[in-house]
Amino acid sequence: MQNKLKRQFGSKIVIGGFVLLLTLAFASLSWASTVTFNVAGFSFDEISGKIKMSYSAGVLSFEIWNTSSIDSSITGFAFNVPDGITGIGVGGFSAYNNDSVLITASGEPPTAPPGWGYLEEINNEIIEGNLGINTPGNFGFFDIAGVTGPSFNGGNVFPAGIQQQLEDPFIFSFILAGDFVGIDVYSFLINSEPKNNNTRTQTFVARFQAIGPDNEDSDIGTYAVPIPGAILLLGSGILGLAGLRKKFIGRG
Repeated sequence: MQNKLKRQFGSKIVIGGFVLLLTLAFASLSWASTVTFNVAGFSFDEISGKIKMSYSAGVLSFEIWNTSSIDSSITGFAFNVPDGITGIGVGGFSAYNNDSVLITASGEPPTAPPGWGYLEEINNEIIEGNLGINTPGNFGFFDIAGVTGPSFNGGNVFPAGIQQQLEDPFIFSFILAGDFVGIDVYSFLINSEPKNNNTRTQTFVARFQAIGPDNEDSDIGTYAVPIPGAILLLGSGILGLAGLRKKFIGRG
């Protein structure tokens, strides 16, 4: 009888702890405002970048480093907006280089190089053949892109591009219009459906150009969807609770 009571009590501890961890995890996800992830070159192992992405009150910001181990320049990046959002549009854009100098080009697409501008092809007109911003190498169509030229495929390598191994990042901000209630930064990575049915589709890509000593190659940097820290906490917490229950019952 005593052992049965201990097993029941141990089970209640585990269930109560699981509910608490689940509540904390989802509360953390719902308020997530920043995520950091890496992109890796598709064709070149030496190509890589670090992206710190944040979202708050309609402003989506990116801090971007070129962490490649060989000569290269990031001249563009592209992403999708979350599914199910209506009335979306880019209401403002700014770009600052690693020295905190404003390098925003004018126009859409930008017409005053060297500098960064944006492209916007938010995809409500598929029936009219508008699939979005195309990227090279069959990596898909996108809603919004930061670019250093009139298209994602082109670009201004120097001085506008993000050179490798700079200590400080380039910083970009998009002021977005639309009904973004209940949206956090992960929504732009996890809840944004790729805009075509190609075999390789991503929700964020970066364009690398002037690769190598002769500056003659280019590549696309892709990423794996990051696992939120709250989910990692939940997993480790469940394992801990299971061990606690086993230990508690074993004493009986």
